[in-house]
Amino acid sequence: MAVVADRSRRSLTENDQAVASLDVAEAAAASKREELAGSLRNKEAAGDELAVHDVDPISGDPLDSEELSAGESGQAPDAQAGGSDGGDPPPASGDSNRPRWLLPVGIALSVLLIGLLVLSVFFGIKTVNGFRLEQGRDNVLATAKQAAANLTTFNFETAEADVQRLKDSTTPTFESGFANDKNTFVKFLRDGKVKMTGDITEGGVLSYDGNTAHVLVAVKAQVGNAAQPQAQARNYRMDITMVYQDGRWLANAAEFVQ
Repeated sequence: MAVVADRSRRSLTENDQAVASLDVAEAAAASKREELAGSLRNKEAAGDELAVHDVDPISGDPLDSEELSAGESGQAPDAQAGGSDGGDPPPASGDSNRPRWLLPVGIALSVLLIGLLVLSVFFGIKTVNGFRLEQGRDNVLATAKQAAANLTTFNFETAEADVQRLKDSTTPTFESGFANDKNTFVKFLRDGKVKMTGDITEGGVLSYDGNTAHVLVAVKAQVGNAAQPQAQARNYRMDITMVYQDGRWLANAAEFVQ
């Protein structure tokens, strides 16, 4: 019995110790759970604070990472996006104030000015050429009139000088045809005491190309001689061929026409 009682006491003692150990373990577990609960409460509080800062104060929508980083740096998200994405920079003040129609209007005005310049040059050249042509016609007409006057003006007293004046206004071709009859002509003037004075009444250029010209000249001449001292009027029309040689106009041929 004593052995049984002793075993019973030991068994009770072991049970008490086991229960005590369970109590200690439960107390430790309860303490650990309390610490975990406190830690969770702290984390939830911190999360709520962050959540308050991560919400757009106007719309109430949560902010993304770019908006948060922009808020921390003090710049707007669009400004950061524009700078980081390489978007178009804001227009300069001069470009923004320039009207859009200014460029096409400037191009149109430039084209118009170039057209006016081309027209001015074209008409200027035409005017100069026309002036030169008119001046050339005037020169050949004046020279032809003088040649006609030389052909119809002689005086037996100045026959040699008159013939020389005629030679000076004609080409060598014309002069060569006249030279063979020069002495005969001078003798005729002197023997007949011929006086002839030609006055040009009108004249016109029939054709002109800058190097040759045909000129029609009307002459009214007063003719007198020994047999008839009283001068008589005679009218002539002459077709004179003019050529430009050695920088001047000369008579190359002359023909009396009706």
